[in-house]
Amino acid sequence: MRLRVVLVGLVAATALVGCTSSGETPQATGAPPTTAPVAQDTTTATAPTTVATATTAVTAAPDAVAFFKAQEPACRAEAERVGNPVVDPARFAGAKLVQQNADGTALIEDGEGTQLIVDVSGGKVLPSSGNPEDFMPDPYGFGCPPEVFVGTVA
Repeated sequence: MRLRVVLVGLVAATALVGCTSSGETPQATGAPPTTAPVAQDTTTATAPTTVATATTAVTAAPDAVAFFKAQEPACRAEAERVGNPVVDPARFAGAKLVQQNADGTALIEDGEGTQLIVDVSGGKVLPSSGNPEDFMPDPYGFGCPPEVFVGTVA
């Protein structure tokens, strides 16, 4: 008797699965998706569409070495104006970056090995300490404009 009750229950449950609350049988849906690859038609390939977009030019701030090298004419003019020896152009030409600092300044070394701090955004060259009250090494203290080469002159 038990087997008969279970069997009748299964038949009734199966019949209910296909019914909706309105008593109608739902419409069959499409076949389940397959994982087989779909063949591609390669005979009528079209060119990709290009969409024009606006671009923004980004201008990088001048680097410290370029800023330092650009001071050579100003230093020459200052030295000639005040009657001091002109800074050797090799000092400017041989300049190289030693370290980029987190505060935006940079430690550079001129062509003779003298280290200086360059503050491009402030438009200044400082002693290697970065302190404008410290001694500006020769020949910059006497051969360059003091508003750019900021430091104490001995």
